[in-house]
Amino acid sequence: AESINVMLHLSRIEAGKMEVKNKTTALSSIIKELCTEFHPLAEQKMQQCQFRLDDRISLTTDPALLKEILSNLITNAIKYTPNAKTIEVTTKVLGSDVHINIRDEGFGIPPDQQDKVFSKFFRATNVVDKIPDGTGLGLYLVYALTKLLGGRISFVSAENEGSTFSLILPLTPPTNS
Repeated sequence: AESINVMLHLSRIEAGKMEVKNKTTALSSIIKELCTEFHPLAEQKMQQCQFRLDDRISLTTDPALLKEILSNLITNAIKYTPNAKTIEVTTKVLGSDVHINIRDEGFGIPPDQQDKVFSKFFRATNVVDKIPDGTGLGLYLVYALTKLLGGRISFVSAENEGSTFSLILPLTPPTNS
């Protein structure tokens, strides 16, 4: 059902029919909700999930779409990180933006493939054997949704050391005039 959902989202975005419903959103409550949701998954792999959240951050954004983005990033961190390693989520405000970092100690992305990470159907060669199930659509969706919310997404990754995905969103989205 997960990949069907992703496909539906993507077809809406690509057709320009994805509605953005902005409202004031407390960031840490969304992240805590996801933390609770994914806790069993992380626990199964004996992973430490650390959250360093600034509870005062609230931004004007679409909470459902933001949750979708973060859900994909956190699931990936858990999925592509070996047992007994750490995943860390941090939030901070810099200027007029919110920075959300999701850091893992996972398999990382081979340097020669990093430019393809947000492409449709892309899966890094170093994980295909380890984790065969994956559509290669999650990060493509993350990228598309981030753009819809007026944000940016980037990452740094080293093979066998892990990745840090950085989501940067405006505290107040630019008005579409």
